[in-house]
Amino acid sequence: MSSLNKPKGVLMRKYELMVIFDNEVDTLENNKNFVTTTLSSNNINISEEKDYGQKRLAYLINEKKNGHYFLFNFDTNQNDFSEVEKSFKLQKSILKYLILRQD
Repeated sequence: MSSLNKPKGVLMRKYELMVIFDNEVDTLENNKNFVTTTLSSNNINISEEKDYGQKRLAYLINEKKNGHYFLFNFDTNQNDFSEVEKSFKLQKSILKYLILRQD
């Protein structure tokens, strides 16, 4: 039945996004809201969110020793995340991010 709801020829792929936030710049709630808003405005459906907490970084990023790790799992049919990446690069509270396709 679920295949009837999908447009024909559209393949939904699963992705995961790991984000490392700098909590000294903004609160975790504001950071998380920024990511969810950015993804939803690009027609990306978040299926799961996991908070991995504050951890020591393996190396300094922007002279920071610690970061707050957060994982987002999402489904989308797009292959181009350039608009999402532009938004992430402009956000000062995001130290690093990585988008991976799950198979």
